Amino acid sequence: YGALALDNANIFGEDKFWVIPPQGVFSADPEAPAVLLHLVYNQCRVAEDDAGRLRELWGYLTKEYEVAVPLSTALERYLESIQTANDPVESTAHAVMAMEAIYGKGSSELSYRFQLYAAKLLKALGEKVECLSQRIGDGEKLRDDLKYAYDVRSKFVHGDIEEIEEEMKKEKYKDLPERVREYARLSILTLLLRGADDGGDFKVAKNNILNLIEESLLAPERLGELLSEQFLQRMSRLTCTGKAPSPTV
Repeated sequence: YGALALDNANIFGEDKFWVIPPQGVFSADPEAPAVLLHLVYNQCRVAEDDAGRLRELWGYLTKEYEVAVPLSTALERYLESIQTANDPVESTAHAVMAMEAIYGKGSSELSYRFQLYAAKLLKALGEKVECLSQRIGDGEKLRDDLKYAYDVRSKFVHGDIEEIEEEMKKEKYKDLPERVREYARLSILTLLLRGADDGGDFKVAKNNILNLIEESLLAPERLGELLSEQFLQRMSRLTCTGKAPSPTV
């Protein structure tokens, strides 16, 4: 949940929607990750229209509610990806693992399912949410990114990274970690918004998302149930707004 307010890398996008955690959520435990301790210094004014929704979402990610997998797993991996941004291979691998927590289904054909489901959803978001179209790009580029990123993840997990480290230095892969982190962020937001509508049951939300994506492969209109007008409006508000207001005193 720390991704909600991490400097310049929070889950709502750079400089957007910073919040203060409720008193007592984070302790001064010296063994706690430094990123969590830093959060208490982030303050901002939030527009009245957004305050209720942000409070609700924040509640799902703090001790007020039990944070259920797969959301907690995805968030942990996303944070790892941010914190290892200086290592392109490791950062990319963690971002992929964050998405695997959302798109993974069963133990067979992991790579194929991950690429197919993630590409289907992200491409649709890029087509329907105007501010995301450039960040997500066309379908072919998206599929290439996901396919190569999964290869990076596999080599990282199996300790076979020397070759991939050299490849990642090439110009065409320069921005790959940043793009894959964005794919992970949008995937997490999708699960978060759907789970909030399902009363905080993120396992049910994940299954509903995957079932609708799978059904849409033969019946494209089924994706409309997932990407409803209400959902798209919420996604747009969280990803397309301007920079956050000036910090309060």
